[in-house]
Amino acid sequence: LGKAHRTLMDLSGSFSDNRETALKSIDDGEDYLQGRVESQLETDDLDPQTRQLLERARTSAYSGEHLADRLQDH
Repeated sequence: LGKAHRTLMDLSGSFSDNRETALKSIDDGEDYLQGRVESQLETDDLDPQTRQLLERARTSAYSGEHLADRLQDH
Protein backbone atom coordinates (compact mmCIF):
# COMPACT_ATOMS: atom_id res chain seq x y z
CA LEU A 1 0.00 0.00 0.00
CA GLY A 2 2.82 2.40 0.80
CA LYS A 3 4.44 1.83 -2.58
CA ALA A 4 1.15 2.53 -4.36
CA HIS A 5 0.72 5.70 -2.34
CA ARG A 6 4.25 6.91 -3.20
CA THR A 7 3.60 6.16 -6.87
CA LEU A 8 0.44 8.24 -6.74
CA MET A 9 2.34 11.07 -5.07
CA ASP A 10 4.98 10.92 -7.82
CA LEU A 11 2.25 10.90 -10.43
CA SER A 12 0.59 13.92 -8.88
CA GLY A 13 3.93 15.75 -9.05
CA SER A 14 3.98 15.26 -12.80
CA PHE A 15 0.75 17.20 -13.00
CA SER A 16 2.03 20.16 -11.00
CA ASP A 17 1.12 22.57 -13.80
CA ASN A 18 -2.48 21.51 -13.53
CA ARG A 19 -3.50 21.70 -9.87
CA GLU A 20 -6.98 20.34 -10.44
CA THR A 21 -5.67 17.26 -12.26
CA ALA A 22 -3.14 16.63 -9.53
CA LEU A 23 -5.75 16.91 -6.79
CA LYS A 24 -8.09 14.60 -8.69
CA SER A 25 -5.28 12.04 -9.04
CA ILE A 26 -4.58 12.19 -5.31
CA ASP A 27 -8.26 11.89 -4.49
CA ASP A 28 -8.64 8.90 -6.81
CA GLY A 29 -5.57 7.25 -5.29
CA GLU A 30 -6.81 7.75 -1.76
CA ASP A 31 -10.20 6.30 -2.76
CA TYR A 32 -8.46 3.27 -4.23
CA LEU A 33 -6.27 2.74 -1.17
CA GLN A 34 -9.19 3.16 1.18
CA GLY A 35 -11.20 0.56 -0.74
CA ARG A 36 -8.36 -1.95 -0.73
CA VAL A 37 -7.77 -1.47 2.99
CA GLU A 38 -11.49 -1.79 3.77
CA SER A 39 -11.69 -5.07 1.85
CA GLN A 40 -8.71 -6.46 3.77
CA LEU A 41 -10.18 -5.39 7.10
CA GLU A 42 -13.32 -7.39 6.31
CA THR A 43 -11.36 -10.65 6.55
CA ASP A 44 -11.31 -12.49 9.85
CA ASP A 45 -7.86 -14.04 9.55
CA LEU A 46 -5.75 -10.94 10.30
CA ASP A 47 -3.38 -10.96 13.22
CA PRO A 48 -3.72 -7.98 15.61
CA GLN A 49 -0.61 -6.18 14.31
CA THR A 50 -1.75 -6.41 10.70
CA ARG A 51 -5.23 -5.22 11.60
CA GLN A 52 -3.77 -2.26 13.48
CA LEU A 53 -1.52 -1.36 10.52
CA LEU A 54 -4.46 -1.52 8.13
CA GLU A 55 -6.59 0.62 10.43
CA ARG A 56 -3.85 3.27 10.45
CA ALA A 57 -3.62 3.06 6.66
CA ARG A 58 -7.40 3.52 6.42
CA THR A 59 -7.22 6.62 8.64
CA SER A 60 -4.37 8.01 6.54
CA ALA A 61 -6.22 7.41 3.26
CA TYR A 62 -9.37 8.98 4.68
CA SER A 63 -7.44 12.05 5.83
CA GLY A 64 -5.66 12.39 2.50
CA GLU A 65 -8.91 12.12 0.58
CA HIS A 66 -10.54 14.82 2.67
CA LEU A 67 -7.53 17.10 2.29
CA ALA A 68 -7.64 16.73 -1.49
CA ASP A 69 -11.39 17.41 -1.44
CA ARG A 70 -10.87 20.60 0.58
CA LEU A 71 -8.09 21.78 -1.72
CA GLN A 72 -10.24 21.11 -4.78
CA ASP A 73 -12.95 23.35 -3.31
CA HIS A 74 -10.54 26.33 -3.18
